[in-house]
Amino acid sequence: MSLSLTYWWIGFLSYAAFHLLHICVWYGRKIERDVKLLFILLFFIPTAIYFNLVLIAGTASLWSAPFVVHVVLAMNYLAIYPAFHASSPTIHILCFLWKTGRQVSEGELIGLFGRPAVLADRIGDLIRGDLVRSDGEGLSLSPKGAVLANIFLLYRRMLGLPLGAG
Repeated sequence: MSLSLTYWWIGFLSYAAFHLLHICVWYGRKIERDVKLLFILLFFIPTAIYFNLVLIAGTASLWSAPFVVHVVLAMNYLAIYPAFHASSPTIHILCFLWKTGRQVSEGELIGLFGRPAVLADRIGDLIRGDLVRSDGEGLSLSPKGAVLANIFLLYRRMLGLPLGAG
């Protein structure tokens, strides 16, 4: 039995609704890295709802596809959630370059962030990933790097977090 694409979208929409709920709870409680509450909001409550829908419908076939999509999205978010709170040299470099809007030398970055060995590795990764461009005189964001920095900063603003705070 094949499922209509419509039913898959229910999983996307339910995940979006519960993710919005997570953001609302975050604003109300200023959750401090509370993965348990996040697990309850994004996995436990939706699982209970889907289970009840299966009982009401009398069959799991209608609700299995949306449930799988919801669980996959929720588990992926739970897996990357700690990264949003971690101090990432890569994200700090991208955001610094985005905020300055100008070319910055590697020496200037090392002076600001310290730890030359760690920064040299991160800068190399950023250049290889085409997130930062180097013309020999300095570093600047590539269009891909600007998009990534904007997405990261937008999400942190949605959660009410300033850059550098968890």
